[in-house]
Amino acid sequence: LLDATVNTFYSSAIPEERSTAERVLQQLQDHQDSWTRVDAILEQTQNLNSKFFALRVLESVVRFRWLALPDDQRDGIKNYLSNLTIKLSADETVFRQDKAFVNKLNVILVQ
Repeated sequence: LLDATVNTFYSSAIPEERSTAERVLQQLQDHQDSWTRVDAILEQTQNLNSKFFALRVLESVVRFRWLALPDDQRDGIKNYLSNLTIKLSADETVFRQDKAFVNKLNVILVQ
C-alpha cells in the first residue's frame, strides 16, 4: 500500500490523485509512531522512493524527538542504522547502486 501511494505521488498525472497521495504520506509521516515501522519498510520494499520516504520519517524523529526517546530506542536506532550501513557497504555492487541511500543513512546516523 505504501509503495502504491508513493508511486501515485511521484508518477500520477492526475492532480487529485497526487494531492490525495501527498496528504496520506504527510499524515503517515506526522504520526508519532510511524518511525517504528521504518525498519520493516526498508527491509520489505524494493521501491527506492518508499525507502527514502522511510528515511525522511526516521530523520524527522532523530532531528526533532531524539531527546524525548528512551535510551533503549535511541540505541536501537543507532545500531540498526549502523548495521544497515555496514551491510549495504560490504557489497561494492550494492553500494554503488544504492550510494545515495547509503549516504542518507550516514547523514541520519551522524545527526
